[in-house]
Parts: sequence; structure tokens; C-alpha cells
Amino acid sequence: MNNRRIRKWIALTLALALLMITTIGCRQEKEPEKPPIDCLSYRGQSITPDSDVEALLSLLGDDYTLKEAESCAGIGWDRIYQYPSLSLHVFASKSGEARINLVKYTDDGADHCGVRIGSSAEDVIATFGEATFFEEDELSYRREGCLLTFMLRDGVVTGIILQRTYPV
Repeated sequence: MNNRRIRKWIALTLALALLMITTIGCRQEKEPEKPPIDCLSYRGQSITPDSDVEALLSLLGDDYTLKEAESCAGIGWDRIYQYPSLSLHVFASKSGEARINLVKYTDDGADHCGVRIGSSAEDVIATFGEATFFEEDELSYRREGCLLTFMLRDGVVTGIILQRTYPV
């Protein structure tokens, strides 16, 4: 072989090796899609923090009890609509607009991406990934302007809370 062919062969081999190393070195595992946390379903109805409560109440029915008090800041009313397995915590401004701040499930009426009351902590982590906040009795996920918390007892989900969060 003449020197020119050898140099071309070596240059081509080195270029291919460099391309392979670069491609392998840059390959990153794609992070799995995280399920949304800004909406839950109850009796077939989607509930999101900041939803209009009047429209939702008309869909869910009137089998609730109502607790109401003037807000601590004196700018409206805090209300809790308590259904048999669901609590809607609502702020109603003095102008009359009422918005949901917090949704709390206490029985199997809630299901979010297959996680429900009675699911294990491992099921929650397998579905939503590592928690933003973790304590022995709860796993919490914060994103999309919401905080989704799974209450636990002995590693089993006993409650699901979804609430609106505010920038700090």
C-alpha cells in the first residue's frame, strides 16, 4: 500500500472512531414523562385548583355540608364543602367569585394515574417519580402551580390532597 492510501485509511478510521465516541458520549437517557398533577377526578368530574366552584357543585350534587368563616385577612370567605369522601376548600372574595384552593380525598373515589386510596407508597413513586417532599407519612409533588400530596399510613395511601400553590 502506498503512503497516501495508508494516511487516508488512518484518517477515515480516526474520524469514524471520533464520531462513535462523540455519539456514545452524548447519548442521554430521556427522562420519562411525569404525569400531570394539576387535576383530579371525582365521580367522573375533573377538579382543578382555581376552578369555578359553582359550576362544579352543580355537577357533583348537593349532598354536602358547608362550613363557612370570614377569611383571616378579612377580604372574603373561606368555605369547606364536605362530601362523603371529598372536601373542597374554597375562597370566595367579597366580589362574589369563588375558587377552589384545595381538594382532599379520603376514600377510593379518587384515582390519579392509577394511584388511589389503598395504593402503596411504591406505587406512588413508580408513577410520579421521586417526591419533591418526603416524610414518613406523606409524599408530595410540587409543579404546575400545584402541590399534590399522598397521605400515608404504614406505607399505604390514606388520602390525596391537591392544592394550588403561590410563588414565594
